[in-house]
Amino acid sequence: MIRSHVAFVCFVVCSGILSLFLLVGWTPPLLIVIGNAVLFTMLTFLVGKFYWPSGLLAFCLIGFLIYAALLPWILAFRADAPAEHLAVARSHAASWRFPLGSESAALPHYKIAAEAGIPDAESAVGLAYLYRYYGEEFDRDRARFWLERAAAGGDISAQRQLPFVATVPETK
Repeated sequence: MIRSHVAFVCFVVCSGILSLFLLVGWTPPLLIVIGNAVLFTMLTFLVGKFYWPSGLLAFCLIGFLIYAALLPWILAFRADAPAEHLAVARSHAASWRFPLGSESAALPHYKIAAEAGIPDAESAVGLAYLYRYYGEEFDRDRARFWLERAAAGGDISAQRQLPFVATVPETK
């Protein structure tokens, strides 16, 4: 029993190391799944039991879940172009899907993309100021500015929100 616990701890540590390599760009995501399959095979021989194929699938799934949990941070670490910052912001904004994501971390990335003139990001920043998304303070003038830029760029949601900017109450 102790051998199986030691094997599992070794697996988690090795899988974490593989995930760190992914974070700094040394490995592609598929290698995480393959690496976990190899680790699983080695550790099952160490323990003396071979749980095939359900155990292998479980360990590959663990590797994928580690990757999915780190995805917003991996994207943020690698973001360089404004479109990449938009992708980072979207992954953080959908943090309910990623346990390590942070909704409040989305706004700085939206702002970078908005300053570069991406209408989707301009709309998101305008809505953040208008409806206090991502922990932002209410600012009607900034909201109007960003929503007008987004609407001029062709963003439909910004075009729909512009008439309501004056009617949104300042208090929560």
